[in-house]
Amino acid sequence: MMESLLAAQTIHEKRYNCIVCMEAKLDMVYGSCQHRLCSSCLYDERGILRSDMQRCPICAKHLAFPQIRPDIPEDNIAVQKYLGVRECPHKDQGCRSQFWDWEMEDHLCICLFEKPHKSCHPHKLVVSERNVQSKVQHTKKRPGFCTRSKKYFFGREQFYRRSSRISERVVHAEH
Repeated sequence: MMESLLAAQTIHEKRYNCIVCMEAKLDMVYGSCQHRLCSSCLYDERGILRSDMQRCPICAKHLAFPQIRPDIPEDNIAVQKYLGVRECPHKDQGCRSQFWDWEMEDHLCICLFEKPHKSCHPHKLVVSERNVQSKVQHTKKRPGFCTRSKKYFFGREQFYRRSSRISERVVHAEH
């Protein structure tokens, strides 16, 4: 039973994930070649087609996707939701994650906007880096991997200067 469920999930992910980032997304754009990719892989922050997407990454058809980001029809979004693509329940607080409904529990364990709960433990990853140019001041969101739970997560990354050549990077996933 469990094996067939996992097989169905894998087939779903292979068929309906964006072929570039391999993630479940609601904002899929269809090309004239009938291939679909998510708008964040296709378009830059201004809504212009990325230069490396002038050809479809699957069939190499030239200008298969619109040059300017189109509005995604509501029925396309409804189809993705019907298939099981979900947005984080903390979308209003700023989480922009989209994932399959069977990935919801794992996401909530690492979501920076989720309140603490007993089933998840705080993640802390410490990595030494050489020649980090910036100092203590900068913090940014970054993926990490927790060696204890063996899961990937997104968290705040802080660089702490230890000497002129070696810095320590700590990634925290807050709960």
